[in-house]
Amino acid sequence: MITAPAGVSLGGAAVGTIILFLVLQRWWLKGSKGKSDVDGGGGRSWKTLLPFGLGSLYGMLAILAAGGLLGTIVGIALWGANGLGDLALIYGVGGNSPMASRGQQLALTDGGHVIVLLTTALVIGAWRWSKKFPRKQVGLGVLCGICLGLNAGIAGIMAIPLANFANVAGSWWTGVVA
Repeated sequence: MITAPAGVSLGGAAVGTIILFLVLQRWWLKGSKGKSDVDGGGGRSWKTLLPFGLGSLYGMLAILAAGGLLGTIVGIALWGANGLGDLALIYGVGGNSPMASRGQQLALTDGGHVIVLLTTALVIGAWRWSKKFPRKQVGLGVLCGICLGLNAGIAGIMAIPLANFANVAGSWWTGVVA
């Protein structure tokens, strides 16, 4: 079985945090000019952050299901973010980049993996067929979630109820469908 990297480095967590900060900064500054992506004006609208937030949650869920083809894809993304962040920390500012993962990997049940599969199909379908789907925001959100989902900090703590929700929803789905 192919699996994702064992964890996120401090550099990878920094990349995820940079993505988060830049998206929030762009939203804040764009809203200060009276423009909004959703309603055509009127300042900052939280609706414009929704695609990024949902993408982040999906990225966290995807990194928790670190196996198979999806695990390989998110593993490559995490490996790249770890490498880029490590280079920036070590050679850019002269620091170090220790591992920043929590001590124990969350386990998804078989039903939880079904939920990951269903959400992956929904994201791919929306990406492919939706005319108004904000692909860049969702893509940045997914990468941010991948980088921060295994983190030992606040973002990683958010992955715990997300994994539990996926497991419970998967158990319900298994009981209803299977």
